[in-house]
Amino acid sequence: MSDRQHLKCLVMEAKVYREQGLLAQSREKYLEALEAVSGDESSRGRETLRTALHRAIEGVEQEIEGVEQCDDIPELSQEMKGLIRKLFSFSEDRSIADYKGAVALARFGQYGEALEEFNRILDRGTMAAVAAKNILTCHLAFASPDVAISQYERWITGTQLRREELEDIRLFLEKILEDEGVNTRLPRFDELLRGRETGGYADDDELPVTGVTVPRGMGASTNGPLEFDVFLHTGRIVSIHIPPHRKEILVDLQLGSRISGMKLFSTMAVFEGNGIVIGKKRIESGPREGHYVLDIHVEAL
Repeated sequence: MSDRQHLKCLVMEAKVYREQGLLAQSREKYLEALEAVSGDESSRGRETLRTALHRAIEGVEQEIEGVEQCDDIPELSQEMKGLIRKLFSFSEDRSIADYKGAVALARFGQYGEALEEFNRILDRGTMAAVAAKNILTCHLAFASPDVAISQYERWITGTQLRREELEDIRLFLEKILEDEGVNTRLPRFDELLRGRETGGYADDDELPVTGVTVPRGMGASTNGPLEFDVFLHTGRIVSIHIPPHRKEILVDLQLGSRISGMKLFSTMAVFEGNGIVIGKKRIESGPREGHYVLDIHVEAL
């Protein structure tokens, strides 16, 4: 690849990252391009390119600053959210249109709705890795690094992403965490599975959670907390089934919703914790058809 082609690729990557809302990655690519131009004194139009790149970097930095200063997420009506999707999702390709609509929702701070859209795209499989990266970016922007890490580990146990996609996503998340000063090493696909098979990743002090209660005032639980059995507990994530006759509670348990004052039960203790919904899926077949599966990241576990 020639120097000119390499420069063109860097700028294209930066534009794609910016369009996806991955602003830190966009800035990094623009800076790489600027460094490449600055080091090539024989390049025609060098100063023009430098000026254009400086403007692009300033624009991205202003967007980053705007996101960081936006403490209050606006409450938008369903009609307004639908309008945002339509305004920002014009495309002949359905997947690309849905993707652009999800990015627009994230930019407007509509965390839960953006996660719903990105998860639908992930399930569809046409832009799975791109959707997954945006889901992690949403978690990092509106929740915490722990939530993003839990999401990555849950994907490893699922079937939505191929092994090579998981490796790409692992490297993507590690780079972001490193840039944010979070010193951690994410397990590879084969390491985590092998560790779970041998018990190598188990915490001897970790108590298995067997049940949870959702506090009073959430959805249908106005007369008292609702209890649910936990059918899967890995790391900081507990998974529960919501039966059809309790589906009213799902109104307040959208993706990204926070749950304060949960009670978690193990065979030896009862303790409290706060949670955030990171996964929600309707079961389409089998004995639990019509039930919903909720994955909840427990922040105080």
